[in-house]
Amino acid sequence: MYKVLSTDCIGFALPFKDVARTISAQGYEGFWFNFERDCGITAAETKDILAHNSLRPAGFQMPVNLRKDRATFEEDMRKLPELARFAQEVGLDRCITAIAPGSDDRDYAANFVHHRDMLIDVAEVLDDYGIKIGLEFVGTPEKRRTRRFEFIHDLDQMLDLCAAVGTEQCGLLLDIWHWEMAGQTESDFKKITSPEHIAVVHINDAPAGRGPDEQVDAERCLPGETGVLDIASFFREILSLGYDGPVIVEPFDATLSTLPFAEASQRVMDAMERVWPRRN
Repeated sequence: MYKVLSTDCIGFALPFKDVARTISAQGYEGFWFNFERDCGITAAETKDILAHNSLRPAGFQMPVNLRKDRATFEEDMRKLPELARFAQEVGLDRCITAIAPGSDDRDYAANFVHHRDMLIDVAEVLDDYGIKIGLEFVGTPEKRRTRRFEFIHDLDQMLDLCAAVGTEQCGLLLDIWHWEMAGQTESDFKKITSPEHIAVVHINDAPAGRGPDEQVDAERCLPGETGVLDIASFFREILSLGYDGPVIVEPFDATLSTLPFAEASQRVMDAMERVWPRRN
């Protein structure tokens, strides 16, 4: 596993070229790309910056919106081959997207077909460029309460969707928050039969004094801050599977964005270091 920074995840809309030197000096080993900002320079320039700062191209947010109308999806799809080509040239081999855990328009069965068909279209393009999709289930009960119909919000349901897409390039984004909010346990890791089924890992912590039904998705903490989420067991299980990919902190801590970027990113690195598993 290796330590990766996503500026979006800590409340900063900053491009890669502006933060590479800072995060490299702080001990980050990779960077998570956002194509809205990070395609402003060429793939060759991007690779030079990565090499100069000893950073790995960890991955990117999938630039296709699955939540809006069909016209938006089709417009995103027209742009996808060019972005995928850029990603391949840079060395980015994985992308992620979260699946909304409910809908006001489609019941579970209809929404499953809707997502399956869109993801098959996306995967057909990305497969040509060697790019894996990581799908995130959103386990927080709060995110489903206002929806007319529930949708995928736990591991079993997400594994069903991955299987329906039908490509080895479709796997999981595992976020410890959603893992525990969905009620997953250590034994559930047995359902993940290969490290290749995990594309990305997110870590964070949860406010103390709240049960899963009381937690608010956008109110989280830095890893190890409260000890509510069992990050030691989470790391132990993904390591036992042989996972060696990117790990990103996603704390949704509003105080971070009030700090200078270098201070915020250092605070995140310090938290990551405190919970990082030590090899015996």
